[in-house]
Amino acid sequence: VGATQDERTMAVLAHALQLVGGWIAPLVIFFVKRQSRFVSFHALQVLFLQLNLRGCLRMPDGLMTIDKSSMMLTRK
Repeated sequence: VGATQDERTMAVLAHALQLVGGWIAPLVIFFVKRQSRFVSFHALQVLFLQLNLRGCLRMPDGLMTIDKSSMMLTRK
């Protein structure tokens, strides 16, 4: 691929640190290593994954709220 060892390490850190830092650690890595296409690509992958995970985890809660409110309306 042509990535240096430092770039590979930063890409791995972007993926691994999401377990501890959520979306903040990959965002910091993205801005610090923005000149590297390899690192910024992997950091953005993690950011989009976090965005999708947070959206999917919140969606069922929103559906439950809508479902509860519609059930309340039908009971009255």
